[in-house]
Amino acid sequence: MAFVDDSFGNLVGVLSRIAKAGTEAARCPYVNRSRKIVPFPFDDVLREVAKRLNGGVRSYDAVSRYGGEEFLVVLVGCPSQLAMSRAEHIRRLIDSRPFDTSAGALNVSMSLGVAGTDDWAGLTADSQEAPVAAA
Repeated sequence: MAFVDDSFGNLVGVLSRIAKAGTEAARCPYVNRSRKIVPFPFDDVLREVAKRLNGGVRSYDAVSRYGGEEFLVVLVGCPSQLAMSRAEHIRRLIDSRPFDTSAGALNVSMSLGVAGTDDWAGLTADSQEAPVAAA
């Protein structure tokens, strides 16, 4: 079953920096007053990306937020060549039509990378040994 991690992680920090930039710009007498700082509708975009990602995977694949603006899609049992094709399909789902947001329609694009392994046992063993080796 596909799922979405709906937490907003670093989003609050980003919005805080945008708000501070607006405050500083308003205090500066040298700012060109014809330009405005408009908050970007991050929440709307993230929700729509998650919705489109979930619509582009099989019911047993997994979709999750991995970072501030990053997502992780796990394609279970998917060979590399097919995974690359699926990534292109997902990319087209994202940029095929504008996102409806509180700031109006926005064109959004996404870059994707594909990584895979057939050696899950080795991958797990390596990840468990890494903290020990670093200590």
